[in-house]
Amino acid sequence: MELKHDILALLREWCDTLLSYTIRSDDACLDGAILCPACTVVHGRIGDVVFPMMLLYRETGEEKYYEAAKKYVAWTGRNLSREDGTLYNDVGNTWKGTTAFSALALGEALTHFGDVTDAATRAEWETLCRRLTYACAVYFEDPHFDPNINYYAGAAALFAFGYRFWGDPYLLEKARLWEQKCHGCFDENGLFFGEGKEKSPSGTTAKGCRTIDMGYNLEESIPLLLMHAVWLEDAPLIDYYTEKAKAHLHFVLPDGAIDNSFGTRHNKWTYWGSRTSDGLQEGLVLVADRDPLIARACLENFKLYRRCTHGGLLHQGPMSYTAGEPACVHHAFTHAKALASFWLHADEEVFARCATTPMPREREGVLSFQNGNLYTVTRGGWIATVNAVDAVEYNSADNGGGAISLLYHSGYGPVMAATPHAYVPTEPLNMQYQRHADTAVCQTARFVAADGSYTSDCDRSVTLQANGFSITAASAVFPLRVRYDFEEDLLRVTVLSERDGYYSLPLIASAEDRVTQNGGKLRLRDTLTVSDVGTAALLPRDGKRFFHQVGGFQYVQLHFPVKANLPTVFTLTVD
Repeated sequence: MELKHDILALLREWCDTLLSYTIRSDDACLDGAILCPACTVVHGRIGDVVFPMMLLYRETGEEKYYEAAKKYVAWTGRNLSREDGTLYNDVGNTWKGTTAFSALALGEALTHFGDVTDAATRAEWETLCRRLTYACAVYFEDPHFDPNINYYAGAAALFAFGYRFWGDPYLLEKARLWEQKCHGCFDENGLFFGEGKEKSPSGTTAKGCRTIDMGYNLEESIPLLLMHAVWLEDAPLIDYYTEKAKAHLHFVLPDGAIDNSFGTRHNKWTYWGSRTSDGLQEGLVLVADRDPLIARACLENFKLYRRCTHGGLLHQGPMSYTAGEPACVHHAFTHAKALASFWLHADEEVFARCATTPMPREREGVLSFQNGNLYTVTRGGWIATVNAVDAVEYNSADNGGGAISLLYHSGYGPVMAATPHAYVPTEPLNMQYQRHADTAVCQTARFVAADGSYTSDCDRSVTLQANGFSITAASAVFPLRVRYDFEEDLLRVTVLSERDGYYSLPLIASAEDRVTQNGGKLRLRDTLTVSDVGTAALLPRDGKRFFHQVGGFQYVQLHFPVKANLPTVFTLTVD
């Protein structure tokens, strides 16, 4: 029972830390709230943690978890309830769509732990869960309600749960309705789209791209659709969404990370997933016995949670702790639900057998996605994503333009991880600002014209051309070409522009990593070498590191001078 022991231990670590940030007050507006040390606000969805808290209460017998679960639900009822039966997302945020996720968390608690809940509390929670569920049935069909597609999946799961729990055919009808709205929203690669303004199967961007976000797809939508299918015991749907889940696992890296370097909601990307979603284990564990690939993805992603946990909380990425940035509690209280599901449904034997199963990105080759505007490359130890997707939902959130938006090496780990051109806090109450920097400096590899009039990461005209293991990015509006040659033992980058400028190469290196530059070479961690550096400038100049909350990494940057019509060439190797 080693895995289940580890899951419960991490869940307990997170929940004990959440308890330490719980407010005890005579003021009903504050009593039972969780104060976030990173954001110094109270995030509204703390009631969702009722599910993992009740699991801990049943498994440990410790009353503190039971009392906390009741307090969080009570705080939610007092402070977020609306006249129509829904919940506000936060006290200062009138979004109501997340009511579905809160209802699901309460429903899971009632389903699995109703037998250890006193009669009065159980009745209170069931009344609340019923109110939220039926309110969503009305609210979600309001013509003014036009969310991203993860809410369609949430509705499908919630009403399937409601039908299973209360047996009302009305809820079954609603469950089928919302599942059908999701059913056809998969592209030719099996990737779920609709994480943006365009949700219609007939609609695409100017370059034929779809609004796809791997963070939300893998941590929320696909798990919810699997939950819908399993709860309704619909065998064809279970098969269908299991295959769709496997298609998405091409974007899970060997270390358990979710490659959302190109996603439409990329500004909420954390290396392990997305800031406010629940976690891929929540639904994928239900079908982990069907394919060892699904089991390994659940397992490796869980291990990444552990590596990103410091001070009892899940940090936004592998290096936010070394950057001195506090962890937002939102990561822990939502992903605690995934851990609770993982613990409840994990079969130790299934997960013991999956350790040697290769992840799709470990298989050598070049694959095309997003109508030829996204390529993934695996060769030797290199794993890369080259991104020219023009599905960008927020102003200044571009992170493509033909850049390598993610670069990973088996001997180094993550080497590059793109960020938005500008950090756009589209959800101010749920998105973290840095404590130690005034701005989040863009960490996408890019060419910048000498006069500042052009920056390639914002160029949506760029097209990609693959020739074996070489990918060329060419702009239609600026005289620029960048070629990436992937060889077994090196990556060569060639930049050719008809105008002067510089090429910015951000490289992941924590404050604890040794970085040296001499003899025309840059060495990171005595492992990664950038050759032919020449007169490239190393930034920051004071030997410190940039940090970016998207991805959660620290970086250094090399700025290569680019002269008109003269190729700038450099190589990356890993010892």
